[in-house]
Amino acid sequence: MYHWRGEIETADEVALSIKTRAALYSKVEAAIRELHPYELPEVVAVALHAAYEPYVQWIDSETAAS
Repeated sequence: MYHWRGEIETADEVALSIKTRAALYSKVEAAIRELHPYELPEVVAVALHAAYEPYVQWIDSETAAS
């Protein structure tokens, strides 16, 4: 349930978590906005203040340019 244009709406939604580097955020956002059926999809970036270093290295290696 959510509030939209003065009304309470309901919809089947699925939360999606995408992990990438901050430098790639704008590309991820653009792809979501292009493909998502909602006029105003929820696209939120969460800053990473601390993390297990091997995991951070994995994200870096998986999102590096080929």
